[in-house]
Amino acid sequence: MTAGDPFWNDEDGYGYRARLLALQDQYEREGLGRDWHSQYQCRPRPPEGVMFRPGELRICDVLPPKLWNTVRAWDLASTTSGDWTVGLRMSHYTAGNANAWVITDVRRIRGRPDEVRKLVRDVADADGYGTEILLPEDPGQAGKDQSQSYVRDLVGFRVEAVRMSGSKEARADAVASQVNIGAISMLRAPWNAALIDELGAFPLGRYDDQVDALSLAFSKLDGSGLATWLRYLE
Repeated sequence: MTAGDPFWNDEDGYGYRARLLALQDQYEREGLGRDWHSQYQCRPRPPEGVMFRPGELRICDVLPPKLWNTVRAWDLASTTSGDWTVGLRMSHYTAGNANAWVITDVRRIRGRPDEVRKLVRDVADADGYGTEILLPEDPGQAGKDQSQSYVRDLVGFRVEAVRMSGSKEARADAVASQVNIGAISMLRAPWNAALIDELGAFPLGRYDDQVDALSLAFSKLDGSGLATWLRYLE
């Protein structure tokens, strides 16, 4: 048994375990993970968050008029339970002379490998050729083979496989700093609640897939020399 598992195993036929897991999944889908941990785990989380301050993540109804660069970063999973596959789209813009970023879309799926591949391709078609695609490349030959396979499936699009290194917390540190000073916003959408909940729980929460995708997207936009240079031409 691992942390977070139900004590019941359903061998008695009452179905307590299955109902608890279904309830936990419902809470997390609705962005109510903090409520779940408080009521069922007796482990309340601080409302201001652990590493991220989700209250500083502003929600906007209209996008800025000029977005310099847009990427879609993926965190890949290949199971129908457990971790999520997440594709997060993010853009860089400038507000006055200050850099700013906006999260414009989040896609999540728990699916078989073929379903994940189809989603990645369908989302690429919907985003269009102006959105660069970022894929995580895990260390080792298997990770390289997987990323190269996705790149071949996405012929015609701008795709970069990024080697993952360091801890998840270290990779999230830079984007957390910008979230916490209000430099990052997100477009109002149904996925907002789940993202806010995961940010507030990280790195102690059950899931970190959206955080991983956000960290990857920000690492590309933060290092965009073109975007930084263009803002001085406004």
